[in-house]
Amino acid sequence: MVLVLLVLLWLEYGIWNLGDDKCPCCCAYRETRNHLNVCPDYGRTRLFQESTVVINDWMFEDNRTDSELAYLLSQYIAYRGSRTFSSLGPMSTAMEEVAASPSEKGFEPKWDVYI
Repeated sequence: MVLVLLVLLWLEYGIWNLGDDKCPCCCAYRETRNHLNVCPDYGRTRLFQESTVVINDWMFEDNRTDSELAYLLSQYIAYRGSRTFSSLGPMSTAMEEVAASPSEKGFEPKWDVYI
């Protein structure tokens, strides 16, 4: 009951404006799904980092992912979309093929696609 009352007050007085597209954590305008992965807020950053630990552990567990690919993916994810896959450093010819420009492959990458 108290929670419902708080939500109604928030809606009434604009504290929680559902029409507002600002990020509730960092107040950046136009909070998009891509912003969720790059929000500089401490809590969101920590949640993102904790999630990447789970992904990295899964990739390296029992050698289920090629070691070079797992390493490069973990680096790519850690940069939160600020670097391209091909800019991560020296890589094998096979990884260079994987890292080829997405526009050459005919698709546009989306940072909001979760691994």
